[in-house]
Amino acid sequence: MAAASNRIVAVNIEAPLLDTLRPLESTHGIEIVCAESEADLLAKLSDGQCVVALGLRSSSVSPLSALRALALTRTRPPIVLIGDVDSRLYQSIQRLATTLRFESLAHVSEADAGSRLLGSFTDQAQSAATPDEAELRVAIEEQQFLLHYQPKFACERDRTIVGVEALVRWNHPELGVLLPNQFLPIAEKLGLLMDITDFTITDAICQYSAWRARGIDMPVSINLASSLIRDDRFPDRLVNSFRQFDAPPWRFTLEVKESHNSIDRDLCADVFTRLRLAGVGIALDDYGAGQSSLTELYKLPFTELKLDRALVSDAPNSGDARIVMHAIVRLARELGISVCAEGVETQAELGGVLAAGCNVMQGRLFCEPQRPADLERTLNAMRTRYVATQPMNRAPADLAVAV
Repeated sequence: MAAASNRIVAVNIEAPLLDTLRPLESTHGIEIVCAESEADLLAKLSDGQCVVALGLRSSSVSPLSALRALALTRTRPPIVLIGDVDSRLYQSIQRLATTLRFESLAHVSEADAGSRLLGSFTDQAQSAATPDEAELRVAIEEQQFLLHYQPKFACERDRTIVGVEALVRWNHPELGVLLPNQFLPIAEKLGLLMDITDFTITDAICQYSAWRARGIDMPVSINLASSLIRDDRFPDRLVNSFRQFDAPPWRFTLEVKESHNSIDRDLCADVFTRLRLAGVGIALDDYGAGQSSLTELYKLPFTELKLDRALVSDAPNSGDARIVMHAIVRLARELGISVCAEGVETQAELGGVLAAGCNVMQGRLFCEPQRPADLERTLNAMRTRYVATQPMNRAPADLAVAV
């Protein structure tokens, strides 16, 4: 294979679109090469970071044949499907990709191709590093973690920022900033997930207080480790943390993954109810990713439902996915639960989210997760559009009692 540090192998990409991608060569040092056949595609893959841009409108190389050829490679590069096609054809391509076990497959319009291809290189760079267990233990002991914050935007026309989600990162001394999927599975295996979650909660509360002191009253969402749901002492510790930093609990929402709430329904109900009585919001994260249970929406006191990225991305190309998303949103809103669409990356996905009637959305299309100082500059730049809205999770005054 030819060597290149960063390379896009373009297949079925017509000249006008290719011209719009060329600036990536000069601005980001990404080489763009064209492949005319399956054999040519394999020959032009790079030993470095490589992304395949596979056009769906031209048929010089069958998308299905290209996928089968790429499945034989050792690394299986990320694939970005570009262009609009019949929904049934796209579903066939997606099913084959799933069968061949491609882990990174995206579908975008031609207008969004450049930003998504660039994002694929970022994903590769961040997921390549693999720290070991000993390094993680040192990181916890030395507190090598930091938080980035991703804004959540209202789905109304003015696109106001209505909150942020705190996302933990590991500031590794040698490998740089690592994403959660690079170290949280290791932490869970070692039973260290609670330590990282405790750091995340404390740091997020501290950051909220610092922002509020500077006039930014920004609601914050925090991901909750499943181990803490099993701990009936957790609500008391959390409320004490709020008191320590003089932070109002109703400005915070805890996000729990859909699979986590099945650990012990009675225990979940107890912990969640005590948190709600204190004013804390509870969001059901990644809804639609697994075997979703509709009964959880009314049996547990959720204030927010977060649509899984996969459902958001499928909806523009699948009538069935669109029906499911609309039904989930309608049901949640009738139950008084706010709906947030996760991972919105393209204009087509944005259109689907708005059509479904979601309340809030977040994703690369609007803003990448940022360090606190960078986010503060973003907020200041958007000052006329930022609104510190009262979140739905505030408990009535007669229920806001100590737990």
